[in-house]
Amino acid sequence: MDLGAIYKLVETEFKVIQSEKDVICVAPISGESYPEITVKLTFNKVSNHYVLYEVVRGKEYKVDVFSDEYNSVLALYIFSKSKLEVRKYDVNVENEIEGADSLNYVQKILKNPFRRKVLFFFRSRAR
Repeated sequence: MDLGAIYKLVETEFKVIQSEKDVICVAPISGESYPEITVKLTFNKVSNHYVLYEVVRGKEYKVDVFSDEYNSVLALYIFSKSKLEVRKYDVNVENEIEGADSLNYVQKILKNPFRRKVLFFFRSRAR
C-alpha cells in the first residue's frame, strides 16, 4: 500500500479536523463538535522527524517518534483505529461467563479467539 492510499484510508475512516503543512489531526467520525480524544501527527519533512500524539481534552501525550513519513502515517492510522474506533462486544459471552458454574467452563469459553478479545474489552472497561 502506498503512502497516498494510507492517507486516503485515514480520511475515509476518521474525521480529519486539522490538515496543514506540518500537522494532521483526526477524530472519531461520530460527528461531535469537540471530541474528547483525538490523534495528532506532526511532521518536519526536512529533518525527517515525525511525532505521534494522543490528545485528551486538549492535553497532548507523546506516543512515539518516527524518522520516515510512511511509517508515521501508518502508525497514525493504526493508533487511531485502536483509540477512536468504537469496539463491539457480544453480550451473550458476558452472560455465559457470569453464569458459568465452573472454572473449566470459563476456560472453555475463553479458548475461542474472538472471546479473548471480549475479555480484553472487559478488562479495559474495568480500569
